[in-house]
Amino acid sequence: MIDISLTDDWSKEESLLVKNILIGALDNLENQDNEEISVLLTNDYEIRKLNKKYRNVNKTTNVLSFPMNNKINNLGNKMLGDIVISKDTLLKESKEKKKDLDAYIAHMIVHGLLHLKGYEHQEKADAEIMENREIMILKRLGFPNPYI
Repeated sequence: MIDISLTDDWSKEESLLVKNILIGALDNLENQDNEEISVLLTNDYEIRKLNKKYRNVNKTTNVLSFPMNNKINNLGNKMLGDIVISKDTLLKESKEKKKDLDAYIAHMIVHGLLHLKGYEHQEKADAEIMENREIMILKRLGFPNPYI
């Protein structure tokens, strides 16, 4: 199950895009039918507050992931966790990087999902594995390699 909440900054069409990206990405990962993900599509103000509260980092960011390590909820679903993305930051970064906004949204959603699935990028070898997985999933979803 995918639950999406959005602030006024995001359109219903963008919310649907995010949901479809997640559905497609999950189809390309080791997923089970009873997995649950929550997504908050928000702005810089809200993501900064969350970043400060949960990571003690007082700045905006493009995506935050909060893994729940497959806790089981009262419906029997495995809760993968929460993904939060800021439209303000995505707009700014996509322009700076000369990337299509929808493709950049897709990249950040897939990136956040991979964190929920246990992927990390602190070490160079782990980053390479995660980036290759992102590239593969995005390609299957019809999006370009975000690293070129």
